[in-house]
Amino acid sequence: MVTGIETMYRGVRFRSRAEARWAAFFDLLNWRWSYEIVDLHGYIPDFVLDMGRPLLLEVKGGVLPEQVMTSETVRMAVSKIEVSGWTERAIVVGAMPWFDGPSPQLGRFAEMIDGDEFNGDARLFACGACSEASIHSGCGTWACIRCGAYDGDRYVGRVDDVDRLWASACNETQWRAA
Repeated sequence: MVTGIETMYRGVRFRSRAEARWAAFFDLLNWRWSYEIVDLHGYIPDFVLDMGRPLLLEVKGGVLPEQVMTSETVRMAVSKIEVSGWTERAIVVGAMPWFDGPSPQLGRFAEMIDGDEFNGDARLFACGACSEASIHSGCGTWACIRCGAYDGDRYVGRVDDVDRLWASACNETQWRAA
């Protein structure tokens, strides 16, 4: 079992450096986040992002995404979210964004559409409709979760310098002597 390194960022004590890095990354993307603000029937999610509707985000740390983003890890996290009473969208992320296709993958996305659950890649993109950094699911709606835009793939743009943004987030959350 990997134990997290408590890390302070913006006056918040995070249980792990991975969580603090994600918070710094969200700030660089101008995403509003709250850390451990709700107790859902014995489950406290790491983040709730304000994306028009609430978006739960669970961090499964580690050194490399492939070390923690196994189908079993995702299935266990999604099961915990399902029994918690959470009814909105959710994302399970690993240690960092990674590139394995045309756009950076943040993790795995889960959403309910008309009573059916969909799970797919959570991809970072720049929405051509609202001009904001956003996320779309590799299955399900493919719509911008910030504004709801959907027009095939014509609204999907690239978020520039994701590697640089992540490096900046990591630098912001490095250990510093008190």
